[in-house]
Amino acid sequence: MDTMKDRHVTLMGFVEPNLSISPKRRRQYQRIMRQRFNHCHFTTSESNLTLPTDYKPGGTFTAATGDWTTRINGQGSDPRGLGRWSYIKLQSKKKRLIIITLYRPHPTKGTKTVRTQPYLLLRIEGKTAPDPIKILYHDLDEQLALWRQDDCEIILMMDANEIPGTKPDDLGYTLAKHGLIDLHRKRHGYDNEPTTYARGNRRIDYIYGTTLVDIHTNRAGCTPFGDGYFLSDHRGLFIDINLRAIFFL
Repeated sequence: MDTMKDRHVTLMGFVEPNLSISPKRRRQYQRIMRQRFNHCHFTTSESNLTLPTDYKPGGTFTAATGDWTTRINGQGSDPRGLGRWSYIKLQSKKKRLIIITLYRPHPTKGTKTVRTQPYLLLRIEGKTAPDPIKILYHDLDEQLALWRQDDCEIILMMDANEIPGTKPDDLGYTLAKHGLIDLHRKRHGYDNEPTTYARGNRRIDYIYGTTLVDIHTNRAGCTPFGDGYFLSDHRGLFIDINLRAIFFL
């Protein structure tokens, strides 16, 4: 949060806090943010699965700071309770903007992995052999459709653990279907994209936006590894966007 304040970040998203967000921990988060920002608001997501310790792989954290907190009129997380995304809705008289943080887990194995949690919960729903990744694409498709039908603009921040658009009907297909644009690739192209995961060799983190968001995005970039948040093995991605132009057209 010190880094976010020093860099005048207004909207932020984090993936994999890897903790169960208890009421006590939520109060701790609120205190940390309020010590650094005059106004702040955040929401989180985690799976509904109960684990024996506070350690819970996955989850997301989405926050707004400053004057834009007065525009918040909604928040939530994915409706299945699988911890895959969280969002905040901002609204003016003319426009609605949804800020989403999404985590698409890597297909790993183990009783406590982030992919196993939705698998177990989907089994509880009665699905005999669920594919959590395909169900993520389906559920995100439905949610984006609802928001777009409601004339919402969208900023989607995510750790995708894949390159969208490399396979039929993958995450890239879902995003393109709803008119979402890769804001970094739009400005810098495909060639020589920086690796965003320290032990990887490709970009797996993204910020997508609707056409109006794209029009009013001035810059898009990424930070060096360990710059401001040394515990992360991912780069930070950012966009410099004129929110006032979106809300008061």
